[in-house]
Amino acid sequence: MKQKSVGLTLRALILALVLSLVAGTPALPPFEGVAYAQSSGLQASVAPDNSSVTLTWNAVSGADSYEIWRGEVVDNLAQWGNSAYATVNAPAVTYTDNSVTAGATYAYGVRSVTGGTAAGWTGPYPNVMIGGGTAAPTAMPSVSVQADGDTAIDITWTPVADATSHQIQYWRSDWDSTDPWMLISGNQTSPYKHTGLTPGITYYYVVRGNNDGGMGPWSSWRTDGSSVTLQGVTSVPVLTLTRVDRTTVDITWTSTGPGAQYDLQRRKVYVDDQGASMMDTWGRLPSGLLTGRSHRDGAANYVPTTAMSVMYEYQVRAQASDGTTGAWSATKSVSIPKAGAILPAPTMGLSAGPVSDSIVRVTWENVAGAEFYELQWKSGDRSYSNPIRVNRPDSGNPVYDHTNLSPSTTYMYQVRSVDINGAGDWSTAFSGTTRSTQAAAGQMPQVMGLTVTDATTNNDGDARMAKLTWNAVSDASHYEIQRYDPSTTNGWQDLATPPVDGVTRITKAEAGSPPTYNDTIENGSAAGKTFFYVVSAVEDGVDNEITTVVDNEMGQWSDHKSVTFKAHKPGPPTAAMGVKTSANSILVSWTPPVPDTTSGSMTGAATSYTVLWRPGDSNNWRSEAATGMSYHHTGLRGNTSYFYRVRAENSGGESAYVPIAQNDTGGVVLGNTLTAPRGLKAEAVSDDEIKVSWTAVSGASGYEVQRFNTTDGMWGNFAGTADADDDATDAMIDDTGLTASTTYLYRVRTKKETAVSGWSAAVRGTTNAAEQPAPTLVATSTGMSMIRLSWNEVAGATTYELQWLEGTYADTGAFDAPNLGRASVTISGTHRNYVHTGRKAGTRYSYKLRAVLAQGGETAWSSPVLQYTKPAKPALSASSAISTTVVLTWDAVSFVAAAGTAARLTTADNYVIQRRLAVTNAWATVDTSGITCTEVAASKCTFTDTGADLTDPPVGLQPSTRYYYRIRATATRDEIVYTSYWDYEHQNTSNR
Repeated sequence: MKQKSVGLTLRALILALVLSLVAGTPALPPFEGVAYAQSSGLQASVAPDNSSVTLTWNAVSGADSYEIWRGEVVDNLAQWGNSAYATVNAPAVTYTDNSVTAGATYAYGVRSVTGGTAAGWTGPYPNVMIGGGTAAPTAMPSVSVQADGDTAIDITWTPVADATSHQIQYWRSDWDSTDPWMLISGNQTSPYKHTGLTPGITYYYVVRGNNDGGMGPWSSWRTDGSSVTLQGVTSVPVLTLTRVDRTTVDITWTSTGPGAQYDLQRRKVYVDDQGASMMDTWGRLPSGLLTGRSHRDGAANYVPTTAMSVMYEYQVRAQASDGTTGAWSATKSVSIPKAGAILPAPTMGLSAGPVSDSIVRVTWENVAGAEFYELQWKSGDRSYSNPIRVNRPDSGNPVYDHTNLSPSTTYMYQVRSVDINGAGDWSTAFSGTTRSTQAAAGQMPQVMGLTVTDATTNNDGDARMAKLTWNAVSDASHYEIQRYDPSTTNGWQDLATPPVDGVTRITKAEAGSPPTYNDTIENGSAAGKTFFYVVSAVEDGVDNEITTVVDNEMGQWSDHKSVTFKAHKPGPPTAAMGVKTSANSILVSWTPPVPDTTSGSMTGAATSYTVLWRPGDSNNWRSEAATGMSYHHTGLRGNTSYFYRVRAENSGGESAYVPIAQNDTGGVVLGNTLTAPRGLKAEAVSDDEIKVSWTAVSGASGYEVQRFNTTDGMWGNFAGTADADDDATDAMIDDTGLTASTTYLYRVRTKKETAVSGWSAAVRGTTNAAEQPAPTLVATSTGMSMIRLSWNEVAGATTYELQWLEGTYADTGAFDAPNLGRASVTISGTHRNYVHTGRKAGTRYSYKLRAVLAQGGETAWSSPVLQYTKPAKPALSASSAISTTVVLTWDAVSFVAAAGTAARLTTADNYVIQRRLAVTNAWATVDTSGITCTEVAASKCTFTDTGADLTDPPVGLQPSTRYYYRIRATATRDEIVYTSYWDYEHQNTSNR
């Protein structure tokens, strides 16, 4: 089946490609059990004013009506309803959705209904983004990963502009190629440590930035720094030697498992002065076992004399935690080449052959003496890559699989040998070409190898030119090109005016020449901006086997490529001036140039500045770089004139230098002058007040204090002048009416009559967090040695401070009385409970809690709460002197009295006693009215059990019979019943 180009039905993919630039291209979820499929039948277009979306689709023969389904896209997943969004009666094949929200994203699906039965889906059409609202991030982060041991990886990335959060996905090399990428839950900040990983596995990572407008594009997992292979765990360590210099070698080995220690040994092999081969015995290196998996050996003599050649051999074995040792590793050796000798370039076996449409296998024959090799590569007219290290294999010749390449693309390679003396010359260049990607039936192959470069020849002009090149596609009659400007809402635009058949046509290049196209953008609209391009191959006049009309066969659009044009160079800064700030410093400042959008004289915004200065007028100019709007020049000589000039710069060039406004002498003269105050501090007083203070300057008549206004980006006087006292040692002023949890910037300068000093260095002050209510504390007895405390969450809490004391805070009228022996503990702000252990049994404790807030300050203390621990269990003993009685005794249990003093439980109501005849019988409660307790300091309690409650024959306790007993203490305080744990005992009645 042939694919049409007439009408460009394939352009339904364009919007999805636009969105891949804006929101990434993760896999889409199933829709009612049917996986998303790109269909040419359903198309969606957004009205220019973002007020509606119009859908069109191909008619279905015999259909009575069509169901339109709509899902709002959240986190790149469509939230579909339980019923159709709208219904359109046939023969209509269009529908306009007028209920859309600016800044939202929707997905649509359409299916036909015939005789009440719904047919298959046309679509769904993914991710229709409505303009307006917050724009999603467009930049891709640059990701770097590094192994941390063999079970963790550190992930870092460059923050994305306009992103409020970042997400991470990863993929493992042991997964099937159809397995999805896994999202690491939550929004993450760089750096992020991914833990609990599997040794020996390669992990790939991508990161994207998100905001309220949606998701940005995922970073590329094909870049060199976005994947890492963790060190595998082996039963026998595998040694690796890396020479640091001529006297040092780094030794590493693989892990054999957690808790292992390693025995590393070394021996020397050499030729003595008489030419005889000598070998020392193995010796442990260093003196003890190693817990890590690396060692730097700098103690051996790695520099051979003229009469002696030297080689060192190493081996290692593991020792488990139980003392057992494993087998020795294979021996690795290090030898020393002659100083100054350079290895030759590899010349034999240079080969680069395709493995697939994305892999080229590069091989060459070993060079004697090479420790490792470096490989560099390039494609097209680009520069060679940074060298890639390829280790020398233990056996055979080196092999390097160059992966993540583009199909149908030729790559050039060079290789060189490296030893301790450095790298040799690069080999002659040799090339390999990846295979073509098989195209779908009836479709031209996808264009590969697209590159876009800035080919502008005159950056001072208004126009910018992008040069596109790509790999030729056989059988292509012409190519179609589109351009996308992310700064507009226009979507993808055809380049020709007018386009041919609705698209730009580029005639097929001659054999052996790559197709090229130069895109010129006039009127200065491209300067400093990024544009994206795609290319498709088309074969003219192909019978599509569906209709007698001869159509064109069009290929899938290429991967999009971008180019960032240089900006218009900036105009010169204005209002440049220099002001003395001390006897040895000058503050040079200026106003940024305002960009000029007038055609023919356009200028751009400045991104940096260069300040030139010199002391006197006969010295050479010296330069200083600056990114802000001022440069504070310190450490200068007093009573000296200094001259300055400054220019603005950006990617398009630099402005002319402008001189700094100077006095009549032609320079800024340093002499005795007022000094700026020292010791400036800005400290929060409350959630709406900051105290600004500094060390007073002797002789000052006052001070001027300024606060930076983030609204207009200017410094301003917020509180006028603070009077100075000649006898004062410091000065201060309060800034009130501020916003909670907000950072403010302050500076101060000295005044003396009409003279002023330079400004002090600015300091930051952050107001406290807004006042929060005190937490509500609840205490529960959970044992005779612990009390569980819980409380509600306090917004903005970083920690909670808990105080307690033994006894009752009301006993002395104040919790804070120092003689109560209170203690405290700090608890994480993420916790909502705390178990207080190690307490005394049967004792009363008082507690209070407050939250410490993120921006400083704390809440009020909670209302104090009181709780008792459980009483201790009675220590029960039993005896029998009479055949029908058992005597139970125990020490009376202590439990704090209402007055707060220790007391003993000595009444019958304070104990529960239960009895049973056999361990399989149920416990029965015994009448304890006969309990007696002596009223002494070490009170004893006694109870004589006659079995009076046993009224069924046999009546009472029986001779020579074993009875089982248990007892627990009980007490009531503040209408709460506290019980101890049971204590158990058994006793045989006497046979007499």
